[in-house]
Amino acid sequence: MVVARLGTVSAASSELGVHRATVMRHVDTLEAAFGSKFFLRHSRGYTLTEAGEEMLEIAGRAESMFTVLQARSRKRAVDLSGDLIVTSLIDLSPLLMPAISSFRQSYPEIKLTYIADDRLFRLEHAEAHIAIRAGAKPDMEDYIVRPFRRVRFGLYGQKKLMQPTNDGKRHCLKDLEFIAPLDEKLHQPFAKFMRQMNFDPKSALYVNDQQAVLYAVLAGIGVGFLAEHIAHPFRELTPILPPSADSSVPLWIATHMDLRHVSKIQKFVQHINLYRATPVSELTELNAD
Repeated sequence: MVVARLGTVSAASSELGVHRATVMRHVDTLEAAFGSKFFLRHSRGYTLTEAGEEMLEIAGRAESMFTVLQARSRKRAVDLSGDLIVTSLIDLSPLLMPAISSFRQSYPEIKLTYIADDRLFRLEHAEAHIAIRAGAKPDMEDYIVRPFRRVRFGLYGQKKLMQPTNDGKRHCLKDLEFIAPLDEKLHQPFAKFMRQMNFDPKSALYVNDQQAVLYAVLAGIGVGFLAEHIAHPFRELTPILPPSADSSVPLWIATHMDLRHVSKIQKFVQHINLYRATPVSELTELNAD
């Protein structure tokens, strides 16, 4: 298009900042690819053929469309509207909802979708824009991963279960029946406890889900390891072994590197990080409100 507009290879090479031989080579390649002559060469320069005129018209429309697309893409990158998909494990919902609620109030034009699922959504396939992951740090090479906070686990049971017996004695750990995990993601605190104790815990029930542990403990079937934010709202439960950093799991915020400059993603990451040090007691109270 530059050659057609300026009429000479020398002028085109000067404007493009390349050698004139490079311009001539590109013209020859273009004509060979389409099997048609786009230019008539003469002593004063290059003149468009009929095919060249048609090519210039179509190329002009395409350039205009790309200019519009570029403007829209730039606007989308800085626009605080449109879709934003956040995903996490189901059990993390109580930790995230206060931040999500506050974010929606701050940026009402953003259509926020939160997907709670045990499946790991693939950011590289645009299944989600932001993922909150638990456990080992995600090592996908195209991900930008930032630490968020830690989920602490404790051993919980019903308060009435921990009351003194008729003879005034208190239950000791080896007398209790445990809700034992089948799922590997629930196994870490339980396995660590077993290594530290000098007895084999009696298992009352085997489950594969944190919510199942919660409801089993609430039903009085036994005691079980629960995430602090899961157990805290239930006043009928008491920590037998309090939550601690020693029995905690890290959380990570993952985004795709190609979306790192998208404003709404940056804003959400900044916003949720405001809650990284908020005590679980305050988060659960915010959820209750």
